[in-house]
Amino acid sequence: MKSKLLFALALTLSTVVLKSQCSSTQTIGLVVSTTTAVTFSSPFCIKVCSTGFAHDTSGNNGRVFYMETGSQVKLKNNSTTLVYMQTGSTLTIVGNGAVLINKEVGATVIGTSNNSNTCTAVSYPATPGCSTSGLKSYSSHEFISIYPNPAKNQLTVGSDNFRGTGAIINTLGQTVKSFVVDSEKKLLNISELTAGIYYLILSESGKKVFTNKIVVSE
Repeated sequence: MKSKLLFALALTLSTVVLKSQCSSTQTIGLVVSTTTAVTFSSPFCIKVCSTGFAHDTSGNNGRVFYMETGSQVKLKNNSTTLVYMQTGSTLTIVGNGAVLINKEVGATVIGTSNNSNTCTAVSYPATPGCSTSGLKSYSSHEFISIYPNPAKNQLTVGSDNFRGTGAIINTLGQTVKSFVVDSEKKLLNISELTAGIYYLILSESGKKVFTNKIVVSE
């Protein structure tokens, strides 16, 4: 069975889906030069510097990676991950899972599994028109919380310093709600959304800087 590459319908986001028989895995990261696993509270944005290697197996959610040339990230355990990859960086996805990727030409995405006899490693092409230049690396305090999650009728985006635009997209990559974050607590009416899994994405000056999986309950 071949691995699938499903291009999302909105902008340059692509969804990587590995073989169904692979173990369910993915992860987070940090600015490091070692392979030590570190756990952060969600959400968190990380810039992985050149020659840095980020690796975590604790399955935290809502991560954004900015990967410089020469950096490597290994994703393990279930999580919602958005990755911006510069040319020369390498992202390894172990097992099954959805990852939203903006990738420059020359960056490498490798799909593997926990059992090398089960799944074959594969590489994916670059996202057309993607560039990581000018991306801002945010600290954890700039995104306080997305709550409640799961949510039914209302969802709050709590933030200290972020002011920009946001969108909620479904698993097909379709934007189902757009909004502006102009205060520390932005209340969203999501009563019109059907129950299921969505992704909340925040952008600043047209650049996506944050994503988090949300669940709308019945």
